[in-house]
Amino acid sequence: MHPISDIEVVYDSTVTLVQANASDDMVAMAAWVSNGLDTEDRLQDKSKVKGLINFLYKNRHNSPFEHGQFTFKIDTPIFVAREFMRHRTFSFNEVSGRYTTLAPRFYIPAATRPLVQSGKIGSYQFVPGDSSQTMMTQNTIHDSSQSAWNEYVALKDAGIANEVARMV
Repeated sequence: MHPISDIEVVYDSTVTLVQANASDDMVAMAAWVSNGLDTEDRLQDKSKVKGLINFLYKNRHNSPFEHGQFTFKIDTPIFVAREFMRHRTFSFNEVSGRYTTLAPRFYIPAATRPLVQSGKIGSYQFVPGDSSQTMMTQNTIHDSSQSAWNEYVALKDAGIANEVARMV
């Protein structure tokens, strides 16, 4: 593999819980409000709360769970982040290349990541590649990332606006 020059390479995503504003009681109150039950008395009996939580989860009554709020810091490749948007049920912010100079940080799949798609669409699976496929993949992505970074820096050095330079 090529030596890492001025770009940072990462092999996986990280998720850190920043804050949580959620509890079983919040979920239970959200569920009980739909049938007009007095929640204060019911919250005292934790077995009722636990039973309700289990019932909601088992029967896929998910909307009461939306009353819990969590903030996560997620460091992941852009193609993974876009999957969050496809299945969006939350609010999110991300570092904007429009307002700041991006970091020279690029994702390369780890040597242990399966690389080869085997089977038909809808029932395929990923299987490990051989060492030459792994090396080819890592080297190609590294070289492309290094080239993109070099071009980004060149555009920025030439005075090109962040929002244009980020396109590379």
